[in-house]
Formats: sequence, structure tokens, C-alpha cells
Amino acid sequence: MIVVSQGWTMPVSERRETVQTTRQRPPEAALTSREQDIIALIDRGLSNKEIARQLKISLPTVKNHVHNILEKLPVGRRGVAAALLREAALARATTRRSPTP
Repeated sequence: MIVVSQGWTMPVSERRETVQTTRQRPPEAALTSREQDIIALIDRGLSNKEIARQLKISLPTVKNHVHNILEKLPVGRRGVAAALLREAALARATTRRSPTP
């Protein structure tokens, strides 16, 4: 089964892996602020070339950041990395909105 979220498709097995990793520690904690900027643009569907233009950095620099992101999280695909961070943010937002008695 494939899950589609904000333009990304992800096999359910990878989605489960994403949720389990998210529960262990916040994935964005391992990323630099520039890597967080890049993963946010990946989540919006931008290509490496588009990210380079928007951030005014070279294409090889973007590729290096993407490589580092995949190593740090650790996942094999950029879409999975973006989904991981999106799910972590959603989990934090849900936790913060817990009802008070």
C-alpha cells in the first residue's frame, strides 16, 4: 500500500519506520538550521536546482546538505526525510494542544 501526503508517495512500511523513529527523538534536533531550511523546501516539492536558486547557494552545496540530512536521520530518500520531520512537527503540535481539565 502507498500513502500519498503533500505530493509525496511513501510505502506503508517506510511510513511505519518514520513513525517509530519520530518517537525516539525529534529528528530536526540533529539538523543544522540550513539543513532544516532545505528539508522544508524539499517538503514543498522543490528540486535541488530550485532550492539552490531560492537559497542563493550552489547546486553541489544543496546536494551535500541533502546527503547529510539523509545520513543524519537516517533514511534513504528525501521524501521520507521530509515526511519524518512533518510527522514530528504534527506530533509536537498535537501534544501541545492537550486539553486541560
